[in-house]
Amino acid sequence: MQLGGVKQAAGDWRAAATLFDQAAEAAPHPVLADTARLKAVFARMDQQPYAASIEQLEPLAEEGRPYRWLALEALALARIGAGQTEAARTDLARLGIAPEAPAGVKARAQAVIALIDSGGAANLGAVAKAAAALPPPEARPVQADALIAQPVPGAP
Repeated sequence: MQLGGVKQAAGDWRAAATLFDQAAEAAPHPVLADTARLKAVFARMDQQPYAASIEQLEPLAEEGRPYRWLALEALALARIGAGQTEAARTDLARLGIAPEAPAGVKARAQAVIALIDSGGAANLGAVAKAAAALPPPEARPVQADALIAQPVPGAP
């Protein structure tokens, strides 16, 4: 799974997803397997048809799965991307009122519901795909002399 993270950080989502899939198959415990499966879906989410992401997320969102809440949240976003806005809103509403869902997931669910209700979610799938296609930001080297304190005029 660590190699998948390295590949993902390097922008190689295909290799990352493949490594996460392999980690899920080799995992000695269901929690580790679901971690790897969720990471694989996240790596592919904006690169594959949203219907494929939905299919991969549905089992992870079932009752009793360790990352159910994160999978439900991702499932709702994939449904928005696939144009299934009402189904997404239903999933998000369930998340927003589930007493056992983490506070962060609930807050994000409520924010996306507000976005849906305002009509702002209509282009969310296209925006996510466009953002995923952007090149990574350039790392600019820091000039050594910029790190050295410059004298301030008039200072002692």
